Amino acid sequence: MTNEEPVGRDEFESRLAALEGRKKDDAELLERMNACSEPLLRFFWLSGLPEYIRHVLRPWSELALETCETIPRNAERTVALRKLLEGRDAVARALITADLEA
Repeated sequence: MTNEEPVGRDEFESRLAALEGRKKDDAELLERMNACSEPLLRFFWLSGLPEYIRHVLRPWSELALETCETIPRNAERTVALRKLLEGRDAVARALITADLEA
């Protein structure tokens, strides 16, 4: 564990700018999610979130989509998606908490 001081929103956004190369087009991601018949994917969509939070949560959405596209639907896939969602929600709460404390 580090004793790193929390960063402000501007610093956080500047750090995220370095990740721009990883960003996938939102329209393409949404189109792929809509093509998959998994109801849990609706909880991974990023619309309505501030840009700096969307950048951080995007890998969870992409992994959930990849899971649905490559693993047949069964109970264990559903468990995997629920655990991904739990992790994504924890990260979102951490970001919001950091933003409120800044």
